Amino acid sequence: MPASPISYDDFQVSQGFVDSGGPWNPGEAVSWDFAWYTSPADNWCDGTCLLSRILPPAEARNYHLSYTANISVSLAQFGGATSLGFTWSYWPLYTGSNIAAGTSLAMRSQVNDISYTDTIPATDWVRFSGDHSWGSTPVLSHSGTVAVNRGASSNTGYITLVIYFEPQATTDTEYVSHFTKDISFKITTPGQNAAAASSSRPATGTAGSSGATSPSSASASSSLSSSSSSASGSSASSQSSGLSPLSPFDPSGISSSPHSGDAAATNSPGGSSQNSQQGSLSTSAKVGVAIGSIALLALLIAGFLLYRRRRAAITRWEGHEAAPVAYPPEKQGRHFSSNAIPLVEAPYSVPTTPVMDIPSPYLRTQSNPAGSTYSGSHTSDTSSSQGAPPLYGAPMSDMLYAIPPTSLALAEFAEANRDMIGTDLEMRLAIAGYVPSDDPDNLSEEEWTNVHNLTRLELMRLRSLFAARTRRIEAAQRDSTGESSSS
Repeated sequence: MPASPISYDDFQVSQGFVDSGGPWNPGEAVSWDFAWYTSPADNWCDGTCLLSRILPPAEARNYHLSYTANISVSLAQFGGATSLGFTWSYWPLYTGSNIAAGTSLAMRSQVNDISYTDTIPATDWVRFSGDHSWGSTPVLSHSGTVAVNRGASSNTGYITLVIYFEPQATTDTEYVSHFTKDISFKITTPGQNAAAASSSRPATGTAGSSGATSPSSASASSSLSSSSSSASGSSASSQSSGLSPLSPFDPSGISSSPHSGDAAATNSPGGSSQNSQQGSLSTSAKVGVAIGSIALLALLIAGFLLYRRRRAAITRWEGHEAAPVAYPPEKQGRHFSSNAIPLVEAPYSVPTTPVMDIPSPYLRTQSNPAGSTYSGSHTSDTSSSQGAPPLYGAPMSDMLYAIPPTSLALAEFAEANRDMIGTDLEMRLAIAGYVPSDDPDNLSEEEWTNVHNLTRLELMRLRSLFAARTRRIEAAQRDSTGESSSS
């Protein structure tokens, strides 16, 4: 007898065979040694259960038995989902007058194309006949997600449940009984509109009626056939995507005729509510993206402006702090910072008396204004210095000192010979305490290059300028002596 569809809600309240108004269809009709029927609420099951019995004179063989139920589900209440989460459980008991207690029986079940294999131990026949206790057999439970088979209407889906087992009779004089109770199938996927479920229940019909839709009898059940193989001894529980002995349900066998509840499910408030929520979420998302973009752009602009201001401030600070380049008095007035740190404790000052490029040979200073180690054999410039800077022949200290101002004589000498004495060389000579009247050869070439950082070319130029200056002074002296003699 094919399994007619029954609504999900109706399945929850009836668990008998179809002959008693339940959803379960047996695999075969009653045979001369086999019977199935819905057990009433008696002491055997402590409630309603499915009962299959092998009666004497039974054949010594395996019996292939199955129960099938076909459930229809309104998919509108689940947002048109193509797969649903579920929990599936049932409580089987296996016993027989010639079956030893603890003998394993393989129980296989199927939810659409998802198959489960479990084993249960046989219950002692004598004890069960006396106390009807189910404590020695376990409840089989599984959960997962199943793809829903859709009918002609996309708003209705079908889920087929199958319970399959193979009891074995070892003699032709024994009783074999199999009970199944507390069958439960629950959909765990949250529903979106409870009203859609009650308004979209499909009509159910009896077997053979023109309006009933069900899988074919060949695919909905397994044939009751003889087999000489022994009962399965496996005790492991496993899950597979398909079960070859089971072909309980063929989705193509479901009728494509629409159900009365499909239109209601399609036009249910849940669909419009869902579309409204999606539109609201889409608008909110767009507003959020726009606000976020504006905020990001504002942060980038603020960061760029701060960077420009900082860069401009650094440029102004560098221009303010840059040390002025030393130029001769004709190009830049000599101004010395009041906070310059002298190299010695005794102060020194700029010469107050202008000195000619070729000073008189009779003018001599009481002390070397540049603090040179040279002897007084050469004339030097007059200076009002009250002290002397450090010797230019002394090694340079690692400490940070302010550069002393260039002496007037050195500045005029360098300006007059600018093509050979640049401003950088002038500063190094000033740091060394050099004046034009000093002979560069008083220091070795290594001291000039290593201590005072002069190159050999600059030292050669300094020597040539000193030699030329010496020649001019000597020529002036000779001219002066000649004039004195003639007078």
